[in-house]
Amino acid sequence: MPGVKPMKPIAETQVGNRLTDDFVYWERMQELSVFQEPGNVLSLAFSPNEPYFLASTSSMRLGVFDTVHCEAISMFTRFKSLVHGATFRKDGGLLGVGTHEGFAQCYDVSKISGTSRKAIRLFRAHQVPVNAVAFAKDSYSILTMADDGSMAFWDLTDPRTQSSLWQIEKAHDDSIRTGQFMELNDNYFITGSYDHRIKVWDMRASPPTVAYIIDHGAPVEKIIVSSNDKFLISAGGLVVKIWDLSCGGRFVHALEHHHKTVTSLAFATKGTRLITGGLDRRVNIFSLDSGDYRLIYSTKVANSVLSLAISPDDACMAVGMGNLLSIYRRKPKVDLITRKLITTEKVTSIPLMKQLMIGNPNVKKRMGAPVVQRERGSTPKLVEPTAPRLDKIRLGRLDMLLRKGALRQMVDKMFVDKSRLEKPEIVVAAFEQIRLRNALPRVLAGRNPQSLIRIITFLKLHMFKNNYFHTLSEVSDVLMTIYAEESNPQHVVQHFRSLQKAIETELRLQKSIAKANGSLDLLMQVSIANQRESRGKELNNIFGELYIHAIPFIMRNEEKSVVDA
Repeated sequence: MPGVKPMKPIAETQVGNRLTDDFVYWERMQELSVFQEPGNVLSLAFSPNEPYFLASTSSMRLGVFDTVHCEAISMFTRFKSLVHGATFRKDGGLLGVGTHEGFAQCYDVSKISGTSRKAIRLFRAHQVPVNAVAFAKDSYSILTMADDGSMAFWDLTDPRTQSSLWQIEKAHDDSIRTGQFMELNDNYFITGSYDHRIKVWDMRASPPTVAYIIDHGAPVEKIIVSSNDKFLISAGGLVVKIWDLSCGGRFVHALEHHHKTVTSLAFATKGTRLITGGLDRRVNIFSLDSGDYRLIYSTKVANSVLSLAISPDDACMAVGMGNLLSIYRRKPKVDLITRKLITTEKVTSIPLMKQLMIGNPNVKKRMGAPVVQRERGSTPKLVEPTAPRLDKIRLGRLDMLLRKGALRQMVDKMFVDKSRLEKPEIVVAAFEQIRLRNALPRVLAGRNPQSLIRIITFLKLHMFKNNYFHTLSEVSDVLMTIYAEESNPQHVVQHFRSLQKAIETELRLQKSIAKANGSLDLLMQVSIANQRESRGKELNNIFGELYIHAIPFIMRNEEKSVVDA
């Protein structure tokens, strides 16, 4: 196979030396609570004002959650059909939703207590399901978008609203899934539809006219607009696309990091970061202010991502995964001693290795003592304190088999040669190449009992190591899926059971560690709160009441506009 590059073994190096500041920032986002909802969590929205309540729609229920204590504070259940498109007004005072019966409803967020709250506005907006609603900037109007491609504009000041200010029956040729007013200028409204089109509407006419049309090239699931109204980001199919609205919807860039439909978009860190979620169970975070739109963080969640939202202060994130609602909260920043291990550049080898090669006597003295490592279920052994040089490891015949596409022979070769089993990074690198070619089911199927036992033994020894887990966990999943329905010899079944027990043991261990971390975090937070309270009382007794004035944050383009004015 021409053009195939040689494999690079996946060495288990010190992870901390390869982390960037962005990676550490998002790695601190830890899952706190998971709520099981009655149906798929189809929409999520954070209130724009503190304490940043979270609204979610699932089946015939609208829930409002307190993200500080991770508990539901109100449940609206007086619906006769599915609920869609939870949206907060810009001032956070109203919460709007649409229903499968075609109704639009608004709730007063300042009085969300109890379980039987009634909507302060309820009107029949369409004869088909209302997928999304959007509040106008004046806070007195609301726009509804329906499943048949129609949209309508309504006045909220009239308590007996029965007729719309205007309505467009064929705004799109298919279901309108998402819509948003521009942030600074509400004279323009943008809609995205399953007809692959994004339309920018001029709201100064009644009914509004189409200013221009953007073709996304796939059914549009979500759109968001930047805070300065310059850029539009759309998600549909496997691609997220960025468009320049100031140039009439000119295409700027495409993000192709998902292998299944992208369903969710959200801005973070004052609009400098973009969060995407998709049916491939991945949540990706991109840099928007670096100029290269690079992927800075990626994580895999328990199920397909149907909805996603993040609070304005980046402290809390919510992910809807099927019928599960997961709430994440950012952990406190690590101390300075730990931060010294982290560099802002990508490092491919351990800095200590370079120092040893140069001849730093202090490092040699510190690294001179032998290092003994003992893993669970194994005997103590001497290990090298630094990672092996990747360019010095010869892969030999495995690379030749990879070029020929002989993947089954490659697996046979690496499990027959005992010298290769002593270097697990090579075996994991080979499995990773097979995984990238989507050939794991073909390579692992039809193996004899002896070969299966060798693979299972390798998985039990190395699957739970940090850098190997992503690859070997997928190998284990494919292996169990293939042989679950086949009749295997008894000794092979016993090895599969031992692998299953090892996985269950690891899961129990991780749960215990998570519980211990949660308990320690709670104790730390209580201790910090008590210290702040006692310190505040002391300051008040000495200096009187303490007043803190916020310093306003001004964007550069705003400063420029002020100077020009």
